[in-house]
Amino acid sequence: MNIDRLVFAYGQRWLFEGWSARAGAGVTWVQGANGSGKSTLLRLLAGALAPRHGSFELAGCRYAAGDSSAPLAWRQQTFWCLSDPPPTPWLTIAECLGFVSGTYPDVDAQRVREQVEALGLTKALSTPLRDASLGQQRKTLLALALALPVKLLLLDEPFNALDTASARHLADTLTARAQRGGQVILLTSHVEPHVPVRERWLLGD
Repeated sequence: MNIDRLVFAYGQRWLFEGWSARAGAGVTWVQGANGSGKSTLLRLLAGALAPRHGSFELAGCRYAAGDSSAPLAWRQQTFWCLSDPPPTPWLTIAECLGFVSGTYPDVDAQRVREQVEALGLTKALSTPLRDASLGQQRKTLLALALALPVKLLLLDEPFNALDTASARHLADTLTARAQRGGQVILLTSHVEPHVPVRERWLLGD
């Protein structure tokens, strides 16, 4: 995945001024102080924010400043596990899983069920997201992140609000994927993620 001459600012607060980087398969740990642009970078790559200049390229698909929105092909190769609660509080956990899965091609429903079980979400599937605990909301997004067949996985503080067993499952799964290759994983974390890290990007330095 290539980032070419990225420019972005909130008003007059510039976070990226012609910044370029490349991430290969495996885990890239995005580091930096609060306000350095870690979450913003993931939002840009997910298409939730538009860059002022620059472009992104992934597996032959290009997304650039000036595009009206991120191309469908880009979105279907990318999943963003945001640090905030899922933006569909009126849905149950099961409905959210089904709705999001339905926007991606070639989703294996069995893989989704396996992640739900591994993360201890089975008994909470009928719970509306607005009534779910922070940990359950986080696990809903992580179940999707670990089940969807995407080439770029964006994880914003994924270990936050997880119980010990779920954190171990997440670390084990990311470790296996890092060793197997084939997926670019960008991860922000204020603590050591305890997974094999291919690269570290330090923002705001």
